[in-house]
Amino acid sequence: MLCIDDDVPLLRILERKLTMDGYVVRTASERSAIIAELQRAPSPDLILLDVGLPGISGFDVLRKVRKHPKLGNLPVIMLTGHVAPDDVHQGMTCGADGYVSKPFQFDTLAVAIKTVLGMQ
Repeated sequence: MLCIDDDVPLLRILERKLTMDGYVVRTASERSAIIAELQRAPSPDLILLDVGLPGISGFDVLRKVRKHPKLGNLPVIMLTGHVAPDDVHQGMTCGADGYVSKPFQFDTLAVAIKTVLGMQ
């Protein structure tokens, strides 16, 4: 799983919690790290993606993922504080598989992850 967010303390919490839940977690918080992680093998099974990122929009990252030959079908959940109806619509139009608003409960996130991975 690849968690992309500019909030580094949140990334550490996500990494710790999701690792305890049995997931292999990689993180990225800035444009160069995001690009490197998307090119790194093996590809993640899922991306948790914030909208407000430094140097690039999460929506732009999602568009790039959807156009990528190897990553195009990868499940992506938007995990963001950008929850205005237009933001949610844009995320879903860009190809998000789910949308979880910040602040969030880990139980809500766990259900979203299991749902998009077909585990629920």
